[in-house]
Amino acid sequence: MNYIEMMRQQEQDRVALIEDGTEYTYGQLVKMAENMSRDQKFFSEERCRGRIHLIRREKISHQLVEFLAACERGEVPVMVPKDARQIPRERMIADAICTKNGTDDLENICMGVMTSGSTGEPKLFFRSYESWGDFFPIQNQIFGIHRDSRLFVQGSLAFTGNLNLYMAQFSIGATIVAQNKFNPREWEDMIAGNRVDGVYLIPSKLMCMPRVMRHTYPAVQTIISGSQSLGKEDAQRLKEIFPNAKITLYYGASELNYITYVTDDQMTKQQDLIGRPFPGVQVEVREQEIYVTTPYHVAGVVCPYTLSDCGYLDEQGNLHFTGRSDDIINLRGRKVSAFRIEEILRSQPEVGSAAVLALPEDWRRDGYSERQHMILTAFITLRDNNQMEKSKSLRERLRWHLASYEMPDRIVIIADIPRKENGKIDKKRLQQIWETQQGMSS
Repeated sequence: MNYIEMMRQQEQDRVALIEDGTEYTYGQLVKMAENMSRDQKFFSEERCRGRIHLIRREKISHQLVEFLAACERGEVPVMVPKDARQIPRERMIADAICTKNGTDDLENICMGVMTSGSTGEPKLFFRSYESWGDFFPIQNQIFGIHRDSRLFVQGSLAFTGNLNLYMAQFSIGATIVAQNKFNPREWEDMIAGNRVDGVYLIPSKLMCMPRVMRHTYPAVQTIISGSQSLGKEDAQRLKEIFPNAKITLYYGASELNYITYVTDDQMTKQQDLIGRPFPGVQVEVREQEIYVTTPYHVAGVVCPYTLSDCGYLDEQGNLHFTGRSDDIINLRGRKVSAFRIEEILRSQPEVGSAAVLALPEDWRRDGYSERQHMILTAFITLRDNNQMEKSKSLRERLRWHLASYEMPDRIVIIADIPRKENGKIDKKRLQQIWETQQGMSS
């Protein structure tokens, strides 16, 4: 079984995808993929073992058709994120199928997923159809997805979360309403004009909606989000626009699929609660590090498996996320959690999003070494321009929540926090923005 076979099983005259207003039925997408699969210009080069096919398209429909065409030929499609650093293909494939990962036999592999990782170094994982497909009925039930669903999704299929939700929708003959470019001011017309009853966006995009929506939409029944934190106050703001929506925040990873989830009626103000495990998934915490056992992982993973995420289980069995191990900053002999400081900043009424880095006091020095005097730098965005006056008292309010050594040495207000396609903060880009600003002001 593969994904083009899955598409063939649906009613071919049903609408599968509405991309920026253009409709494609299941039959049209299958036909386009079949035609492409016979076009040798896309499949003329042997791509190492398993005939791995890298997809570097910008437009969603082009990505999807090429993905299905590779499936038709029995090749292994891999969506390449735009923000992935370019490295030689031979090295990437060799690293991914090395014997130590147990993935040198690609007989049961139907796709690959690539993430840019926290360092920008691409990571490539392989999946069987069953490692996603067998979970589709479970996730669809929890997310409130059914055959007549019309789910709004924005962004590239190179973001694994998008690709998964597309395929889960297609597995039951439902419809995706998609936008290629990030343009929140167009979302309201797309939702109203296409009878959308569900929304899937990462939190940083999702929270644009209260700022741009002019009307309420009771027809929206489900909101799905993940990859970042979302709290009770955020849910309440979304409920003002989508009063009948069940909001579900999931915690997951490209390697492991979905791990835990929490709904809006369970969310807390602190935003660290990420809920109970999905059915069939087990979670344990060892010395504050989260370990996961799941049958829905990529090839080569041995469970229990850790993503180096930190957290704890409360008395009710709910998982709380406290940050990644690489979010811990060693600063002047103290260990400081960047994630904790970011959460405190985001809890302030005027702050939209936040990122915390340790940067050298003198930005002009070459390189970043421990010998330099590093200071804690917080980057924030404001919910709106009217909050500028309130932000002047931000530092005083932070002293009620943070220890003296956790207090940012400087707070920088910027227009937007740069993020990668998967929603994670792009720390290198943030550093570059800061250096550019300092260079202009010096």
